Amino acid sequence: MKKFCPYCNNLITAFEHNNYCSETNQLGENSSGNAFFINSSRLKSGKHTSRFTLRGVLKGYQYHKVGSSDCVLSKDNYLIVNKGQTYYSEIDSNDPTEAIIVAFGDDDLDDVFNNMCTSGDLLLDEPLKSCDDKLSMFETAYANDENVKRVFLNLKQAMLEDTGTPMLYQELTYELLERILRNHFDTLLKIERIKSVKRSTKREIYKRISRAKDYMTACLGEKLSIEKISGEAALSPYHFFRTFKDFYGVTPLEYLTKERLKYATHLLKTTDLPVSNVASVVGFESPSSFTRLFKRNYHLSPSALRSN
Repeated sequence: MKKFCPYCNNLITAFEHNNYCSETNQLGENSSGNAFFINSSRLKSGKHTSRFTLRGVLKGYQYHKVGSSDCVLSKDNYLIVNKGQTYYSEIDSNDPTEAIIVAFGDDDLDDVFNNMCTSGDLLLDEPLKSCDDKLSMFETAYANDENVKRVFLNLKQAMLEDTGTPMLYQELTYELLERILRNHFDTLLKIERIKSVKRSTKREIYKRISRAKDYMTACLGEKLSIEKISGEAALSPYHFFRTFKDFYGVTPLEYLTKERLKYATHLLKTTDLPVSNVASVVGFESPSSFTRLFKRNYHLSPSALRSN
């Protein structure tokens, strides 16, 4: 029987025989796929080395550090971690967080990628010259969609009820790979519209603004400014502001405010913290300004949302 670290032992897995733990050197060179479910209020992974994985949250929030970048996942986004990358994750909440990890096998990834290329499903003329390019996705939080959420729920049900078969997991894996590959290439097409001459520069700029976006989500309670956030992106304040707004369709402040209010809603529903404390935790210095913004966005006060 394989021995794993405490974190890996806490994962509910689809296939026990294909579980692994890089911390205890249980990681094969060509590992086949697997799926894992987490249901915990307190869980730290320690430093691990990843396979090519998709990570998402069904309920609550989960912090990740991928390489040197911070990222927080909720039900509204998912994260790609490339093979060989180091990561650390942590759950620390009053209410249990539910999370999904899907580790893709090398053969499955190559098969889906190559078939989508040759069938014309992916428009590669601009983003990539050919399917011979090495596939490496951006390690950032991608916006979630209903297709990915549906597959996450199906995976959860199969693992908890022990109703999954190898064929079911294989089909769900294919569905996820199709979806995330389409999202990846949609992102590449959007990157082409960034104002720069070189394609490599466009992609570097995207990596920087996406890193800054994830940094904001991971630091909601801190006192943030354009100068501080743009410093994380290694861009001048105005260059960062202009590029962020052009790419995401909202200003950094609008994005930050939306994420703060969303996390405040989570805290109001899952904790007994006073409204003034919730405001402080999500980065508002004034409880009254927090309440005004909350009512403007949700059409009811924080107290009313909690009582309902």
